[in-house]
Amino acid sequence: MIDLGASAVKAGYAGEESPKVHFPSCVGAITRDKDAAEAKANGGAGDARDVEMAEAGADASTTPKKESDGGSKSKANGSDATRDLYVGHFALNYRRENMEVVSPFDEETGLLSDWDLVENIWRHTLTDRLHIDPTEHPVLLAEPNFNSKECREKSLEILFETFQPPAVFLAKNACLSSYS
Repeated sequence: MIDLGASAVKAGYAGEESPKVHFPSCVGAITRDKDAAEAKANGGAGDARDVEMAEAGADASTTPKKESDGGSKSKANGSDATRDLYVGHFALNYRRENMEVVSPFDEETGLLSDWDLVENIWRHTLTDRLHIDPTEHPVLLAEPNFNSKECREKSLEILFETFQPPAVFLAKNACLSSYS
């Protein structure tokens, strides 16, 4: 079960008393031009202030996971720039130069609009936080009451093409709260 809300993501297993996962639904994004992204990928130096916690004297238990494992790179609005995306508590609380905190929701309509962010949030939820193989578990996805048909179709397209679950059920938040 995944509930991607405007302020938080809540997820867990069917039949459990409470969600197993709860983290902010906003994502940290650093937009880099194509040349800078290629230089960094080829072993060039990153930002001077982007320091690993271990280098700063922190112990391993407080060091956030390196986001190359949980993060992602995507095209920024169809341009030649790439975006490094950082999802979760540790990723957002870790200072990075030029990081912008963005939401996957459209400010005017309140519906999902940035599907790269949504895909990365779902990936972080399923694989990094719930530690499941999405191809083996059906997904119950909570959606707002005013969700559009296009938004529903895009959600299903991303879920089936990227994560390949055996089944997906979309349920309205109001209906789910009446069952809880």
